[in-house]
Amino acid sequence: MRARARTIAALAVVGVAVAACGQAKQLPVTPLPPASVADTPGAAITLTTGVIIGSGRVLVDGQGQTLYGFTSDSQRQVTCTARCASVWRPLVLTSGQRVRASGGVQRGLVGSDPYPGGAGRVVTYDRWPLYRFDGDLPGEATSDQLPANGGTWFALTVSGQPD
Repeated sequence: MRARARTIAALAVVGVAVAACGQAKQLPVTPLPPASVADTPGAAITLTTGVIIGSGRVLVDGQGQTLYGFTSDSQRQVTCTARCASVWRPLVLTSGQRVRASGGVQRGLVGSDPYPGGAGRVVTYDRWPLYRFDGDLPGEATSDQLPANGGTWFALTVSGQPD
């Protein structure tokens, strides 16, 4: 029964991802990751780095999930909202949260912008709003250089540039 529920959840992620991306590219079939500290009101959000096979050293959250930028944001503001944000979750600060930088993350490049999809502020790095892809597990960057949603998704390096 539990395996069937996981299969259904994985298929739901893929279906939403394909619909949100507007293309027929095959996405990985993986279950939704568990809620992270970043999703817990009042907890600190950790930005650090990790080495991802195929992508190199990139920004990750405290659970090791790759953080992406989106070319359509043009280092300014969040453009992935509504359906898009259900798969590409913006890294949102709620009231009272702060960002903890470690592992070579340059504190001077960390910022935030208003979240147009609701309350809170989206964490930015070198002005790029940060997102997590629901199809990734910690240590993966399955959507690095993926064209979708009118732009290209990319894993960010410590310098704030695409990998």
